[in-house]
Amino acid sequence: MLSAHALTTIEELKSELLISGNTEDSYLARLINSASDAIRSYCGRDFAKDRRTEKRSGSGTPLLLLPLYPIAEVDSVIVDGAALSQDSYDIDAKMGALIRVGGIWPASSERNITVTYTGGYVTPVQAAADPDLTRNLPYDIEEACIVTAATWASHRGTPRDATTLQVEQIRVTFGERDGQPAMIPLAVQHLLTSWRRWG
Repeated sequence: MLSAHALTTIEELKSELLISGNTEDSYLARLINSASDAIRSYCGRDFAKDRRTEKRSGSGTPLLLLPLYPIAEVDSVIVDGAALSQDSYDIDAKMGALIRVGGIWPASSERNITVTYTGGYVTPVQAAADPDLTRNLPYDIEEACIVTAATWASHRGTPRDATTLQVEQIRVTFGERDGQPAMIPLAVQHLLTSWRRWG
């Protein structure tokens, strides 16, 4: 039910919403998948660990950014059809960059660099599915997913383009992005600020 990009588990969302039993599992999985996708879109990056082969364009600088980070392992780097040795570049795992040693990545309007690598964080879902993996997704990213999904659950049945929701003494205000109502609560947007990819 949960996608490969899910940032929390059904059990954690149930705990937040004080739900027991399994009758709502399909609905909760849908909320988690949607909230996870909204967070990925808002941050401009993926978080879940994955092995990828990416084709990138060299920029004429020593820096080559990879979209899935932190980088866990680089299997191969091929530039203009030639494989590079591992000592010809350094890895900045946290930033998600390969730094060319004593040179630059040749500039090209074509995707002239192919990198096969593993990056991202082990999510709670991935750790639960594979006992060999240890969860290392930062807890504030998971909390952002839980709060977003729980907020959506709390206004079940109301229009999604509403900017303010009030139930008794509780009021939730959604922010705007580019003049349009945002689906991620303002508190979550602040929580995710440091996780957005700007470059």
